[in-house]
Amino acid sequence: MFSLIREHIIVIQVELPSGAGLLSIAKREALMSKGKVLIVDDEPLITSLISAVLADEGYEISTSNSPEEGLELVVNDNPDLLLLDIGMPKIDGYEFCRRLKAQGKLDSLTVVFLSGKTAEEDAGRSFEMGAASYIRKPFSNNSLKEIVNLTMLTLGHG
Repeated sequence: MFSLIREHIIVIQVELPSGAGLLSIAKREALMSKGKVLIVDDEPLITSLISAVLADEGYEISTSNSPEEGLELVVNDNPDLLLLDIGMPKIDGYEFCRRLKAQGKLDSLTVVFLSGKTAEEDAGRSFEMGAASYIRKPFSNNSLKEIVNLTMLTLGHG
């Protein structure tokens, strides 16, 4: 019996009794999720970048570039953490949270706001809306990972 680790794939080969041959089992480390993260941002590049960074950290990722679809994903996917852009058209991040609160979903969901705005009132308003944290765009991959990892640790994940 031996294990081989290659590019985040663990392969375990076990010799079966009575000469039945070898059984190979492959399991991606990413399937051993550290928690579910939903990213809602109207900019596809942002959702793709955040998704890639957090998937490498072991999180199960869902994304939406539409606030309407994002509201449905909160209900259907039951994420642990929501990374939510404030400045989306039609439904901004604050209205998104108001709608979640009206549905009773905000109590069981941790929100981290994302914003390209530099106004301090956005950060203050984010915390008033119940956000756990606030990330100002542009941000580094390391800053994103630190905030998400710390937030998820406080939720009992990781």
